Amino acid sequence: MKRISLKSLATVAFVLLTAVLVSSPVFAADQNWQGLYVGAHFGAGWGNGDVTISSLPAGTPPGLTPVTLKPDPEGVLAGIQAGYNYQTGIFVVGAEADFSFSNMKGTVSSPVTMVGGGVIPGYTAVAQQRTDWFGTMRLRAGVTPVSQLLLYATGGVAFGEVQYSGNVIFPPVFQFPVSESKTKVGWTVGAGAEYALTRNWSVKAEYLYYDLGSESLLGNPTLVGFPVQNIYDFKTSANIVRAGINYEF
Repeated sequence: MKRISLKSLATVAFVLLTAVLVSSPVFAADQNWQGLYVGAHFGAGWGNGDVTISSLPAGTPPGLTPVTLKPDPEGVLAGIQAGYNYQTGIFVVGAEADFSFSNMKGTVSSPVTMVGGGVIPGYTAVAQQRTDWFGTMRLRAGVTPVSQLLLYATGGVAFGEVQYSGNVIFPPVFQFPVSESKTKVGWTVGAGAEYALTRNWSVKAEYLYYDLGSESLLGNPTLVGFPVQNIYDFKTSANIVRAGINYEF
């Protein structure tokens, strides 16, 4: 319920802010979007943190039957951005870089079965994924249906610090723990609307999707001599909605 509420709140807030930007009356004429700008933003994110856990050698007792867990991370974020726009007529192109601190995190556990269908009470798989920060470097291209309103699409490179952890617990005998923090690089696309309040100040609503690829971790048994290992294959992608304010020099 908490995850659904966060997604709903972020989506509704984004839609309402976008509607306000698009429908706002024009207070001043001939806004010029060209130039350097800096700003700040806040928002929320929810992601796909699916992890598939399987044993090596595959399909060999006493390994586990492959299982996919969904520790889909979610949370709030805040950060800063800077960029430069070039304008010709109603068309605006530019580049933007941003950096966000994040507390997007998800944890999940599930019972697992042995190869061949055997069920052992307490035999449990656990996975967690957390994004501490992320950033993007993107191109933007848009139009100004009225001079104060900029509608744009954007895309480029995404990067972030992601913490992965997992375990398969075979109580009370042994476990297969893994944990790693890694800076990942991937791609991002999105769209947004920005409205000029004055010649120098503007507000914006923005949606981004980013994909930081996958990460595989090998878990060795804590019981010496146990004949199998577990491999954890994590995915990392997220949806971001955020609002921001910019100052143009």
